[in-house]
Amino acid sequence: MTKLISKLKTQNFLPIFLLFVTSLVLLRTLLKPTFPETHDGQNHLARLANLKMAAVSFHLPPRWAPNLNYKFGYPIFNFNYYLPHALALVPARLGFSFEQSLKIIIFSSFFMGGLFWYFAFHKKLGKAPALAGALFYIAAPFQLVTILVRGSFGEIVGFGMLPICLWAIVKLIEKPSRPTFIIAVFCLLAFLLTHNITVLFGMPFLAIFCLAFLWQKKEWKKLWLAAITFVLSIGLSMFFWLPAFLEKKFINLDKIDLVRQYSRHFLNLKQLFYSPWGYGFSVPGPNDGLSLQLGPIHCLVAVLSMLYLIKARKNKKIKKYKILWLFFSACFFLSIFLMTEKSLFIWKAFPFLHYFQFPWRLLMASILAVAFLTTAFTKTFQKIGLALALLATLFTLLVAKTQGGFNWDNNFYHNFPFTATIKDEYMPIWFDKEKNHKIDADIKIIDLGGTAAINEILWKPVKHVYKIEADQETEIIERTAYFPGWQVLVDGQKTNINYQRQDYPGAISFKIPKGKHTIKTVFTENTPARRVGDTISIISFGLLLLIVTLWKKCSGVIYHTIN
Repeated sequence: MTKLISKLKTQNFLPIFLLFVTSLVLLRTLLKPTFPETHDGQNHLARLANLKMAAVSFHLPPRWAPNLNYKFGYPIFNFNYYLPHALALVPARLGFSFEQSLKIIIFSSFFMGGLFWYFAFHKKLGKAPALAGALFYIAAPFQLVTILVRGSFGEIVGFGMLPICLWAIVKLIEKPSRPTFIIAVFCLLAFLLTHNITVLFGMPFLAIFCLAFLWQKKEWKKLWLAAITFVLSIGLSMFFWLPAFLEKKFINLDKIDLVRQYSRHFLNLKQLFYSPWGYGFSVPGPNDGLSLQLGPIHCLVAVLSMLYLIKARKNKKIKKYKILWLFFSACFFLSIFLMTEKSLFIWKAFPFLHYFQFPWRLLMASILAVAFLTTAFTKTFQKIGLALALLATLFTLLVAKTQGGFNWDNNFYHNFPFTATIKDEYMPIWFDKEKNHKIDADIKIIDLGGTAAINEILWKPVKHVYKIEADQETEIIERTAYFPGWQVLVDGQKTNINYQRQDYPGAISFKIPKGKHTIKTVFTENTPARRVGDTISIISFGLLLLIVTLWKKCSGVIYHTIN
């Protein structure tokens, strides 16, 4: 029995068990039959339903949500992350409801974030310090706010993916091999498809962490290997990112207030230290309706850690992780500064920051920093660090509460009529909701001449096939919002689409001559941005296969050592 216990300790059983139990206790509300009432919960469930419809119809890569926007369709997956919802498709296909599937991925992401933080640093800094840092990571109040109040599914999965990417980078640099290279590339690719806004700070953060880790290890000969890993992951993601960037001129995103009002959502230091739990929204000034705190114990351990770093900066015992300690300290100060109004000049100088919408989203970076500062501090002060981790967990356990819950069947989300976005930001610029939504929801095809006989053959998310027999030349309106990529074929011949009618602005319309015709309306990859993005992704995948196949030769060229 003693040998078994010793072996379990060696295999990290106890830390993993503690992280699992802590995760389960903090997210115990997910065990209820209801889904937590949050700001965005129903929207994400509706997106999941639409992604399932797209996937079943082999619409890959998914770009179009067929039933949103009162079944006119909505190009949300062309612009907004969908990997978290794709992960939820696995339990959904296994028979779980959409609500259960989302809860499974939420819990898994939460637990995996803490678990992989532990795996990333337990060998370098010790099991107890890594466990303390992992507990501080999952017990951060803002993580629970994101899950139980905001319901931002992409950010929830992003919280889980960042430690996984840190672990993958550490493994790649410490033990470069074919498996660690493949794992690192696909972990970074997964992160790139997890949440658009998180990627804006997450990829620079991961890149600079990689440089800091190379510096710490004095392994500059592996810099090219790390660079190729990042470049390939970005190249593989271009099928999504290039159209998302180049085709946003066709949607309302840049015209709405979300991107313009960032300056109204700065925080003050008091809020960061502590702010009361709530279920409202972020508002101008310090009286936000939800808690945007880093947490008093998180702030305390960050200060203690950095004070000790200053005092022990010449201590040889911390030499092995001093660079990383400095990196995460700088990350902590920078993220805190950028969340306060004093940083307004930086936000004005770099317009891409406006897409964060809310500066307090950088709390994610602060939490990552505190997790490492805790880990480093606990390396020297083990009992204090673990005690603070316990206090931080208890604090969050006491303050984090749910507003309530709901429980709807899958049909509710299949027929969700709205756009599943806050301000219809991905609506095509030419689509008029007020006029088009007046059309009866059961009508898919309108013959403006009023004399054609219409026989529907197939109506899938991105492929509509029907026959029309017209007594005269007539114009047809489909219950489909036009977006670049839609094509109409009349008897196999491509025909012009008119999406600027004054009575049905933004809906697909086209003319047909007198007689019998077969109509096929399909959503294609036929736009410059999609063709180029898909091509870059295919080339990147080919390069990945080449490097993996010829690993010994390539690794020798890349970092001059063959393992």
